[in-house]
Amino acid sequence: MNMLIMSVEISVRRRSRLPLKMFLDDFHRLMKILTIIMFLTSLSGCAYSIKDTDVSGLEPSCVRECSKSYSSCVSQGNQIGFKTETLRACQESYVVCIKTCPAK
Repeated sequence: MNMLIMSVEISVRRRSRLPLKMFLDDFHRLMKILTIIMFLTSLSGCAYSIKDTDVSGLEPSCVRECSKSYSSCVSQGNQIGFKTETLRACQESYVVCIKTCPAK
């Protein structure tokens, strides 16, 4: 009889721990997914760069002014929602500025 009570007691303890273990497993899985999403989001912030713009045939002083404008735009922080949106807007304004520069 005593063994039966101990067996039931152990079984109840195991069942009471099971939801906690399931919760922790789900929590760890969720944290991994969130970490991956945050990592991918931070990588997308590098998508907008002015390095792809060819400025070799343009007037250097004008390109310098456009670069200063781009730098101040980026350094002002998140003006439009996420950082990626700000970088995109700054890069687009840089491209427009570069198009106004005269040739050498």
